[in-house]
Amino acid sequence: MAQAAQLFHVNGPAVLSVGLGTNPASSPLLQLGVSEDGVDIQMNEKLDVVPSDAAGGPAELQRFPSDANISFSLVAYDLAVLQTIRRINGQAEGVQGSPGRLVGSNGDSFRLVIASTDEIWRFLFCVPRGNQGFKLSSKYTAHRMSLYAWSFVPATANTAQGISLYDHVNA
Repeated sequence: MAQAAQLFHVNGPAVLSVGLGTNPASSPLLQLGVSEDGVDIQMNEKLDVVPSDAAGGPAELQRFPSDANISFSLVAYDLAVLQTIRRINGQAEGVQGSPGRLVGSNGDSFRLVIASTDEIWRFLFCVPRGNQGFKLSSKYTAHRMSLYAWSFVPATANTAQGISLYDHVNA
Protein backbone atom coordinates (compact mmCIF):
# COMPACT_ATOMS: atom_id res chain seq x y z
CA MET A 1 0.00 0.00 0.00
CA ALA A 2 2.80 2.44 0.87
CA GLN A 3 4.43 1.91 -2.52
CA ALA A 4 1.13 2.62 -4.28
CA ALA A 5 0.75 5.88 -2.34
CA GLN A 6 4.23 6.97 -3.42
CA LEU A 7 3.08 6.83 -7.05
CA PHE A 8 0.66 9.68 -6.34
CA HIS A 9 2.76 11.73 -3.91
CA VAL A 10 5.06 14.40 -5.27
CA ASN A 11 7.14 16.15 -2.64
CA GLY A 12 8.52 19.33 -4.09
CA PRO A 13 8.96 23.04 -3.71
CA ALA A 14 6.34 25.77 -3.53
CA VAL A 15 6.65 29.36 -4.75
CA LEU A 16 5.96 31.99 -2.08
CA SER A 17 4.96 35.57 -2.88
CA VAL A 18 3.99 38.48 -0.63
CA GLY A 19 1.85 41.59 -0.95
CA LEU A 20 3.12 44.56 1.04
CA GLY A 21 1.91 48.05 1.81
CA THR A 22 -0.96 49.62 3.68
CA ASN A 23 -3.48 47.35 1.93
CA PRO A 24 -1.68 44.01 1.50
CA ALA A 25 -4.83 42.27 0.20
CA SER A 26 -4.75 44.30 -3.02
CA SER A 27 -1.09 45.28 -3.34
CA PRO A 28 1.06 43.84 -6.15
CA LEU A 29 2.78 40.53 -5.38
CA LEU A 30 6.54 40.26 -4.97
CA GLN A 31 8.16 36.84 -5.18
CA LEU A 32 9.71 35.97 -1.84
CA GLY A 33 11.28 32.70 -2.95
CA VAL A 34 11.03 28.96 -3.43
CA SER A 35 10.67 26.49 -0.58
CA GLU A 36 12.95 23.52 -0.14
CA ASP A 37 10.25 20.86 0.08
CA GLY A 38 6.85 22.47 0.38
CA VAL A 39 5.21 24.56 3.08
CA ASP A 40 3.80 23.31 6.40
CA ILE A 41 0.47 24.89 7.31
CA GLN A 42 -0.98 24.24 10.75
CA MET A 43 -4.56 25.47 11.03
CA ASN A 44 -5.52 26.22 14.63
CA GLU A 45 -9.22 25.80 15.34
CA LYS A 46 -10.13 27.78 18.48
CA LEU A 47 -12.83 26.26 20.67
CA ASP A 48 -13.49 26.79 24.36
CA VAL A 49 -15.70 24.95 26.80
CA VAL A 50 -18.88 26.61 28.03
CA PRO A 51 -19.53 25.21 31.52
CA SER A 52 -22.97 24.63 32.91
CA ASP A 53 -24.12 23.76 36.42
CA ALA A 54 -27.05 21.88 34.87
CA ALA A 55 -24.66 19.63 32.90
CA GLY A 56 -22.24 19.23 35.79
CA GLY A 57 -19.38 20.56 33.65
CA PRO A 58 -18.92 21.23 29.93
CA ALA A 59 -22.28 21.69 28.20
CA GLU A 60 -21.29 23.37 24.95
CA LEU A 61 -18.35 24.57 22.87
CA GLN A 62 -17.84 28.17 21.83
CA ARG A 63 -16.02 28.99 18.59
CA PHE A 64 -13.37 31.71 18.31
CA PRO A 65 -11.51 32.96 15.21
CA SER A 66 -9.01 30.47 13.82
CA ASP A 67 -5.40 31.24 12.99
CA ALA A 68 -2.51 29.43 11.30
CA ASN A 69 1.18 28.75 11.78
CA ILE A 70 3.10 28.50 8.52
CA SER A 71 6.68 27.26 8.26
CA PHE A 72 9.09 26.57 5.43
CA SER A 73 12.73 26.66 4.37
CA LEU A 74 13.62 28.96 1.49
CA VAL A 75 16.35 27.64 -0.80
CA ALA A 76 16.09 30.48 -3.31
CA TYR A 77 14.84 33.89 -2.24
CA ASP A 78 14.89 37.60 -2.96
CA LEU A 79 16.96 39.08 -0.13
CA ALA A 80 15.38 42.55 -0.50
CA VAL A 81 11.84 41.11 -0.09
CA LEU A 82 12.96 38.93 2.82
CA GLN A 83 14.51 41.92 4.59
CA THR A 84 11.33 43.95 4.00
CA ILE A 85 9.08 41.43 5.74
CA ARG A 86 11.59 41.07 8.60
CA ARG A 87 11.27 44.82 9.24
CA ILE A 88 7.52 44.98 8.63
CA ASN A 89 7.04 47.02 11.84
CA GLY A 90 8.33 50.11 10.02
CA GLN A 91 11.69 50.03 11.77
CA ALA A 92 15.10 49.13 10.43
CA GLU A 93 15.81 45.41 10.45
CA GLY A 94 16.87 44.35 13.93
CA VAL A 95 15.30 47.39 15.62
CA GLN A 96 12.41 46.73 18.02
CA GLY A 97 9.11 48.33 17.05
CA SER A 98 6.87 50.28 19.42
CA PRO A 99 5.62 48.08 22.28
CA GLY A 100 1.84 47.82 22.21
CA ARG A 101 1.56 48.86 18.54
CA LEU A 102 -1.47 47.27 16.84
CA VAL A 103 -0.17 45.19 13.94
CA GLY A 104 -3.21 44.89 11.67
CA SER A 105 -4.49 48.43 12.20
CA ASN A 106 -1.09 49.93 11.37
CA GLY A 107 -0.46 47.89 8.22
CA ASP A 108 2.42 45.95 9.80
CA SER A 109 1.48 42.71 8.04
CA PHE A 110 1.65 41.22 4.58
CA ARG A 111 -0.35 38.90 2.32
CA LEU A 112 1.20 35.50 1.65
CA VAL A 113 0.47 33.51 -1.51
CA ILE A 114 1.69 29.92 -1.69
CA ALA A 115 1.65 28.27 -5.12
CA SER A 116 2.12 24.51 -5.09
CA THR A 117 1.57 21.90 -7.78
CA ASP A 118 -2.17 21.60 -7.22
CA GLU A 119 -3.43 24.58 -5.19
CA ILE A 120 -2.84 28.24 -4.51
CA TRP A 121 -3.29 29.29 -0.86
CA ARG A 122 -3.71 32.96 0.10
CA PHE A 123 -3.36 34.19 3.68
CA LEU A 124 -4.39 37.84 3.88
CA PHE A 125 -2.65 38.91 7.11
CA CYS A 126 0.73 37.44 8.12
CA VAL A 127 3.72 38.39 10.22
CA PRO A 128 7.00 36.63 11.02
CA ARG A 129 6.64 34.83 14.33
CA GLY A 130 8.44 32.21 16.35
CA ASN A 131 11.76 30.77 15.32
CA GLN A 132 13.49 32.50 12.43
CA GLY A 133 16.47 30.36 11.54
CA PHE A 134 19.69 31.92 10.36
CA LYS A 135 22.69 29.80 9.56
CA LEU A 136 25.68 31.88 8.60
CA SER A 137 28.49 30.12 6.80
CA SER A 138 30.70 30.31 3.77
CA LYS A 139 28.27 28.06 1.89
CA TYR A 140 24.76 28.88 0.75
CA THR A 141 22.14 27.40 3.10
CA ALA A 142 18.35 27.37 3.35
CA HIS A 143 16.60 30.15 5.28
CA ARG A 144 14.03 28.80 7.77
CA MET A 145 10.94 30.93 8.43
CA SER A 146 7.87 30.75 10.63
CA LEU A 147 4.86 32.95 9.94
CA TYR A 148 1.65 33.60 11.82
CA ALA A 149 -1.61 34.25 9.95
CA TRP A 150 -4.79 35.55 11.53
CA SER A 151 -8.19 36.96 10.58
CA PHE A 152 -7.71 40.70 11.06
CA VAL A 153 -10.88 42.31 12.40
CA PRO A 154 -10.77 46.11 12.02
CA ALA A 155 -11.76 48.18 15.05
CA THR A 156 -14.70 49.54 13.03
CA ALA A 157 -16.20 46.06 12.46
CA ASN A 158 -19.26 44.98 14.43
CA THR A 159 -18.51 41.27 14.05
CA ALA A 160 -15.81 38.89 12.84
CA GLN A 161 -18.34 36.78 10.95
CA GLY A 162 -17.36 36.38 7.30
CA ILE A 163 -13.80 37.67 7.70
CA SER A 164 -11.34 35.40 5.90
CA LEU A 165 -8.23 33.77 7.31
CA TYR A 166 -7.33 32.23 3.95
CA ASP A 167 -8.70 31.06 0.65
CA HIS A 168 -7.39 28.58 -1.86
CA VAL A 169 -8.06 27.77 -5.45
CA ASN A 170 -7.36 24.63 -7.43
CA ALA A 171 -4.94 25.41 -10.21
